[in-house]
Amino acid sequence: MDTCFFVETIVSKALSFFYCFCHGCLITLHFRIVYFTIRTEQVLKLRYNEFNKIQLGREMMRYQKFQRYKNGDEYRINEMTRFKIFYKIF
Repeated sequence: MDTCFFVETIVSKALSFFYCFCHGCLITLHFRIVYFTIRTEQVLKLRYNEFNKIQLGREMMRYQKFQRYKNGDEYRINEMTRFKIFYKIF
């Protein structure tokens, strides 16, 4: 009777340990997945913000170029550049 109880206790402790071990692994895996998901989301937001800044810069450059063209500055800048190049050649 005592031997049976002893074996039963060992088996129950082994099963308990196995359950706790597996449960711990699942919790660890869950935290790793959550951390990876959060970190991936942060990196994607950072890249998206950098991309938006680049796009905004391009749009501003286009707008400034259009304003210079509209005001006639673009033509004067091109003429001055041509004159400087011509002057450097001779």
